Amino acid sequence: KNVFIITLLSVFAGMGRRSSERGQRVAFVIIATERHLRVEAEHRLHHAKTKQEMLEQEANQDRGASELHSNSTGTGYMTTDTGQLFKSAAAGLEASDGESKREAVRTIAKLGSQEHWLIPTEHVKPACSPGAIVGRGSYGMVLRASYHGSEVVVKVPHADVTPE
Repeated sequence: KNVFIITLLSVFAGMGRRSSERGQRVAFVIIATERHLRVEAEHRLHHAKTKQEMLEQEANQDRGASELHSNSTGTGYMTTDTGQLFKSAAAGLEASDGESKREAVRTIAKLGSQEHWLIPTEHVKPACSPGAIVGRGSYGMVLRASYHGSEVVVKVPHADVTPE
């Protein structure tokens, strides 16, 4: 009788382990596939940028330009769509009318959302503890917050700070 129970427990333990290992293998394959796709996309993007830079260089040489702004030296903000957008937005921010400034900020916010460097405010949850304020300055306050479960700090301009 004891041998039967031990055998039965061993079979069930083996089945559980096999199921667990199968789940881990499936997860590994999914991660490996995602990483492979990301590497391929980055490779294609690199070659597309290289081809675009070569075309821009040829165009600049045809116009007799002696210097080409290069992305690798950090001076090439004018050679990318993002750089062009920031240049036009900066001109809008320098404008005297409020509508041009608002449109410039909306344009930058739209780009930030598309490129995922602007985080929606609803994803950030401010800390509600006595030590939530990390610092204050002329710009605003730095607060502890949570972003998808990770502890972060957030700069909040004085105009956006509301007492709660």
